Amino acid sequence: MGNSLLQEKTILDFCLVLIYILSVLWLSEKIKAKSYAYYYLFLMIGIEHLLFTYVYYAYSLSNVVDSTGYYRNVYYIYHSWSETVGLGTAFINFTLYPLVHFFRLSYFGCFFVYSFLGLLGFYYLISIAAGIYNFQWTKLLLVLLLPNLHFWTVGLGKDSLIFFAICKIIYNVFYSKKILPGFFLFSYWFVFGSIFLLFSL
Repeated sequence: MGNSLLQEKTILDFCLVLIYILSVLWLSEKIKAKSYAYYYLFLMIGIEHLLFTYVYYAYSLSNVVDSTGYYRNVYYIYHSWSETVGLGTAFINFTLYPLVHFFRLSYFGCFFVYSFLGLLGFYYLISIAAGIYNFQWTKLLLVLLLPNLHFWTVGLGKDSLIFFAICKIIYNVFYSKKILPGFFLFSYWFVFGSIFLLFSL
C-alpha cells in the first residue's frame, strides 16, 4: 500500500486549504469588532494551527501514527458507511467514511477537515475567555499558543474531535444558549465515542 495513497493531493484539497484560510480571517474579523488583542491572538492561533496541520501531516508520512491506519482502513476495507457504525476505532472510521467515499477527499484533505474542527475548538475557548475577562487582555491567554496544544488537535483522529466537542459544549453552557437536541446528542457522541476509544486500544 505504501505512502503513495497518503501523498496524493487534488484540486479539492487546495480548495479546502483556501477555505480554511478564509475561515480563519472571517472568524478573526468577528472578534476584531470587540477587541484587537483577541483578534490578533486568534489570528496567531489560526496561523499556528494551519502550520501544525502540515507539520503533523508530514510527520505522519514517516512515522507510525493512528491517522494513517484510519485512512487506509476506510479507503480499502469498508464498502458501506453502515459497516463503520460503533464506538472505539469504529467511531473514527464512521466520521471519516463520508469524507473519503462521498466527498472523495484525500488523506491530505481529510487532515484539514479534522484540523478545522480543532480550530473551532480554539475559537470557542477564546469566546469563553472573552466572556470571563470581558475582552480584557491577560497573559494567561498565551497558553493557547502552546505548540503541543496545536500538534495534537490538528490530526485525523480522536483528539481533534474530543477537543471540538468539549469546547462547543462548554461554550453553549457558559453562554446558556439553547442546544439543539440533534447537536447535543452529536456532540456527546463525539465525546463519549472518542473517550471509549482511549480504553479500547
